[in-house]
Amino acid sequence: MSARTELAARTGTDLTRATWVADRMRELPKYCIFLYNLLLDQRLPWIYKEHAFSTLRYIFEENGIIPDDDPMLGRLDDLAFTFRCLTELVARLPAGVLAIYEEVLHREGIPVRAYVAEAPLWLDKFYHMVSSLYRQQVDRLKDKLGNCIKTGQLVRQLQHYLENHKPEPWSMERLIAVEAFLQNFAPPRPLAGPAPGR
Repeated sequence: MSARTELAARTGTDLTRATWVADRMRELPKYCIFLYNLLLDQRLPWIYKEHAFSTLRYIFEENGIIPDDDPMLGRLDDLAFTFRCLTELVARLPAGVLAIYEEVLHREGIPVRAYVAEAPLWLDKFYHMVSSLYRQQVDRLKDKLGNCIKTGQLVRQLQHYLENHKPEPWSMERLIAVEAFLQNFAPPRPLAGPAPGR
């Protein structure tokens, strides 16, 4: 019996979801390279590049929904944004172009279409909350795309990220924390406006 299975049996906690998240989190640098390569593809219209760029900028920024340095939940929002972007790209990219990029990930052992389909199920309400913010992120950053590529700012951010983001095995404590967070996540309620007639 594996340590995770033993812990799950002892605590009554099913860690399947958290294990899926941990596995995808270890792949996050590969998704970043995937998205960066899309930006460099001259065949792709700007609209697809806006999605890739906005997601990369979100990942590279320190002030996301969850602080990156949070020892338990850090980068969970980055993963949700990444899968929201991949969902958009899988749905919209021309099949021939997508096949080339899918093949690259497939050689890395990443069946991207399967994971795109699974992400909303495993990340559940948190994924849907991030999805509601995703379009705002794309709209907020799309005008900065050209300048970031020309100045080399984005490639420097990618290099910094890849040098400093070394995926490590997750502790049981972190698996349990992520499982509890996703299981109990309730999106924040919108602020109520003024009462009618006031």
